[in-house]
Amino acid sequence: MSLSDRLSWQEWVDVYKKLVYWEIELERTKDPGMYDILTMQKSEANQLFSKFVENNYLSWLKDPEKAPLMSHFLLRRKALPLAENTEEPVFFLLIDNLRFDQWKVIEPAIREIFKVVEEDTYCSILPTATQFARNAIFAGMMPSEIQKRFPDKWIGDEEDEGKNNFEEDFLADQFATT
Repeated sequence: MSLSDRLSWQEWVDVYKKLVYWEIELERTKDPGMYDILTMQKSEANQLFSKFVENNYLSWLKDPEKAPLMSHFLLRRKALPLAENTEEPVFFLLIDNLRFDQWKVIEPAIREIFKVVEEDTYCSILPTATQFARNAIFAGMMPSEIQKRFPDKWIGDEEDEGKNNFEEDFLADQFATT
């Protein structure tokens, strides 16, 4: 029912978390009828969410304060404040292309090793491909900004080199400028 409403970013996150919860629960019950209904709801939600992003993405880039947390602000707004305000070590574990449903499956194993302080979502930049989104996380910048600041370290689409060979340099620069 909530899919027919005009949803905010956080409301979309809540819808997604509910869909993931029910997907995991229904996989355990092996009820194909209910699973089919959920699959249809997920498909509809994906289409509507795509429209939501299409309608809002440019405004998010223009006004980051009103936007959901995005790749290029992830470390600056989440990990760095934690590291600055504690004597305890802070681990930032980046698992590329990990969806929330996959996280929920591996979460119990992670919690055996680490204390999870916060579980939150963020919105990847577009395109979401590793070379763009992941480099944006480590650099704290959009890809066009990375390319300008580090022309010798930005690897273009047409080049065969590894696209994420300079994450350490990008991260060190972000720490130095934050």
